[in-house]
Amino acid sequence: QILVNAKNAASKVREACHILNTGSSSFSRNAAIEELSFHSLRRKMKKKDVAPNGSFINVYGNDLNIHHGTAATIADIQAYQDAVELGYLEPYFDPCSTSRLADSKLTIVSQYASLNHNNGSQQFHWMARSIDAFDSGVARVNEQWYLLNQILLPVHILASECVEWKKWPGSQFYSLENLCEAIGIKLQDAEETIKRGVMRPELEEKPDNGTKTKKKKRSRGEL
Repeated sequence: QILVNAKNAASKVREACHILNTGSSSFSRNAAIEELSFHSLRRKMKKKDVAPNGSFINVYGNDLNIHHGTAATIADIQAYQDAVELGYLEPYFDPCSTSRLADSKLTIVSQYASLNHNNGSQQFHWMARSIDAFDSGVARVNEQWYLLNQILLPVHILASECVEWKKWPGSQFYSLENLCEAIGIKLQDAEETIKRGVMRPELEEKPDNGTKTKKKKRSRGEL
């Protein structure tokens, strides 16, 4: 049943990606967005974090720890700045001079061409983009990223670590090969994804001396 559910989830992802990448009716499009999108808390972007030297940080090809919504907003700004530069146009908007920048409300993971031709796996060439980027056709959904990170990883962890298959007589034992066949991905890509693993938050450890520590007040959206 786990493999059946994984196969169905992969089919939904592929269908949603096809709808957004090719264009379809508004009803189908809304369902696809709901299937693939990440919802942002609409945080206000601080210039000292995203434009420390007067120009926006480059979110492509850099190891940055920022929210999806923030990355999507910066990616849209970078796309605008690139178009202005390539077209020798006069810019009408200076993002570094406005104080009203915020995270994109809804984001979807897109793909882009990497300068590193030795790495052919599209899951490593991904960027969160706003819904507008897909409406205008300038961004395409990274189907492989969703299959590997949103289906493969959670299903594999659940099936290999949380289920004792020997307690289920007559059931087919789980294997990574069977999961790859069910969701239609290459075994090599799956092994690379599992080796990389998932991101884990660095939580503050409790002191061993038993002393009480003052709790830090959490801001909205923090873990």
